[in-house]
Amino acid sequence: MPLVVALALALGACGDSDDQRSTASSSGGEAQALQERVEKLESEAEKREAEAARKLEAAERKAREAQRKARKAKREAKRRRAREREAAAQAEAETGGIVVPDVTGLDHQAAQDVMQGEGLWLLDEVDCTGQDRMLLWDRNWEVVRTDPPAGTRVSEDDTITLCSKKQGE
Repeated sequence: MPLVVALALALGACGDSDDQRSTASSSGGEAQALQERVEKLESEAEKREAEAARKLEAAERKAREAQRKARKAKREAKRRRAREREAAAQAEAETGGIVVPDVTGLDHQAAQDVMQGEGLWLLDEVDCTGQDRMLLWDRNWEVVRTDPPAGTRVSEDDTITLCSKKQGE
């Protein structure tokens, strides 16, 4: 825009004719109007940018809060599993046998890890939707129930069946 103003002034300085002066003055008015328009658009752009920055900051706060909640839930799940293992070990010491842990809601691989951590190595798996699918990638499956059910005392030679479904079904 300053180029338009400079050009208009240069044209006005080159000659003294009335046509040139009227052109220069009208160009100067147009240049001023254009300059005002540019300033208005820049102001609107700054406002939009500030609003976008506020929205981004709010989204980042929400993401941090969600991460905090997820970490808290994970800690609580670990504590719950530790309490269950402690209770199972105590019950086994008192009466013999192993208490089947509650693994519902865990992915199939994590459930197997928990069972094996309790000393239950004879595990079977089944698609509980009735579609008779094989559980090829354990982390895609979620345990729905066990047979025998959680809390039941079993010996280490008993087979535990993990009934699972694909996550999201």
